[in-house]
Amino acid sequence: MNNSSISNFKFFLHSAIAFVAGFLFLLGIACCIQLSIFEKLFSGSALFLGKEKTVLFVGDSHFVHAIDPSGDSSWENIAMASEPFFCSRLKIKKYLEANPQIEKVCIPYWEHVVLEFPKDYFKRWDAARYNRYYYLFDFETRKTSFQNLEQGARCFLVYGLGVPLEWQTRTLKYLRGASPPFQGGFHAHEQRTEQPNSLEKTIGRHYYKNETVRHISTQREGAMLKEMIALTEENGVQLILISTPVEMAYDEQVPATIKQEFERRSASITNRYPQVSYIDSRAFFHSKGNEADYFYDSDHLNKIGATKFSEHVSECLKKK
Repeated sequence: MNNSSISNFKFFLHSAIAFVAGFLFLLGIACCIQLSIFEKLFSGSALFLGKEKTVLFVGDSHFVHAIDPSGDSSWENIAMASEPFFCSRLKIKKYLEANPQIEKVCIPYWEHVVLEFPKDYFKRWDAARYNRYYYLFDFETRKTSFQNLEQGARCFLVYGLGVPLEWQTRTLKYLRGASPPFQGGFHAHEQRTEQPNSLEKTIGRHYYKNETVRHISTQREGAMLKEMIALTEENGVQLILISTPVEMAYDEQVPATIKQEFERRSASITNRYPQVSYIDSRAFFHSKGNEADYFYDSDHLNKIGATKFSEHVSECLKKK
């Protein structure tokens, strides 16, 4: 190798080193900026709901369509569709830290919670859960929450190191004043939409797998509920479990084994944890004439149903 080749190689090597060093320097600056933005966006002051907000509703789509906070200025509904107890617990923790004025936390509680969700359910929903909730994850949660290595690695890079991989539309909207991607809220359905065999499909999706009744869970959701009970107790907040209304036809098709286990666990929880209240409203509209007038589908309320049910919940909470 002649002197000219050696000089060219050294020049290339020095240039490559300078480029890599410059890239890492700029990446480090970007990471620091993103971490500082996350710190500011999701700090206690950013999640403060207002001193008048003393009742917090956290949960899934049954709260999204059933709890209308417009009639009570002390209510805040931050429920989101398809939200499991695992994620509700994270939200409760963050919002209680930021809102010491909260006195009551309400979560949905009905037959769903005694079921063991199949692994493929979480695998399908993993990406959506990641995009919504990764802002809330602490280290232990990040280690145990994801079903595949790719999502876990992305979470570590973004939240642990601040690598700017997640500047998505929802993040930019939040920077411009929109609600956090995990906050959710009330959404009113105006009218009912009938689909062929919709009730059978809903019952099958909720309670069966391959025409066999799904296994009853003894671990994941039960453990999350116990953690939420402990969390609210530590903060001096009352936890209230609420079963939202379903149509009579839906209620009649819930498998007997699941109903029995749900009733057993409900009694066990209220006996073991006297500080926890339970409002069972599954049959709230069964005796009110044409109950279909109050539902969007067999297990979600429409706007009229949400208004009436929210009035009922308000009266119940006054007695708790």
